[in-house]
Amino acid sequence: MQSYLPLALCLVVMTTVCCSDASVKLLENFLERLQSARFRQCSARKWIKYKIDVDMTLKVCKRPNFSPPRLSRRQSFQIKKLFPGMFLSCLQYTKLTRRTESWNMNDGDMCCPTVKSDPVKEDTLVNVLGETKTLVHLDSVDMYQWITYGSCAEPKCISTDGTCVIEKTTRFLLVWDFSNPTLPFSYDAFEIPTYCSCKNF
Repeated sequence: MQSYLPLALCLVVMTTVCCSDASVKLLENFLERLQSARFRQCSARKWIKYKIDVDMTLKVCKRPNFSPPRLSRRQSFQIKKLFPGMFLSCLQYTKLTRRTESWNMNDGDMCCPTVKSDPVKEDTLVNVLGETKTLVHLDSVDMYQWITYGSCAEPKCISTDGTCVIEKTTRFLLVWDFSNPTLPFSYDAFEIPTYCSCKNF
């Protein structure tokens, strides 16, 4: 099996880059051979790793606007361990952000109060470069990359002359990225409307 692993990586890279019919067919044939009893004698960890590589590469080649594959519970826990703190349950997130029942009224600011949304699970977001990216979520274990949006409670500043303007903060989130055949994830930067401030124009 060891001699076939470099070939598997080569095929995954080739198919990810060009997505030609020939390379997709070659990768499909190789996957059939991997699934045979003879080649399953390799360690379970390597089998899972390389099967994920091949399956995901075929998905993104056949469906450019693909829906991300649903990860198993085992795969989800492995990813959660690789990226600690990125994925939280709704209860964990609300405790972390110290949300209260009065949260959706405003944050109590005396100039431009900010209203916070309930936690939102976004499937796609536009990054700082204007590219639409698909976010990684662990649906099988109900753990997600939650986002809270802010909006201005008032159009005008309360304690001074000025206009209330929503400000954005940059947040790095884990997205699907098939340019890396070994681990199809990467961090990307997104600007999230977060809080309100008073501006004098």
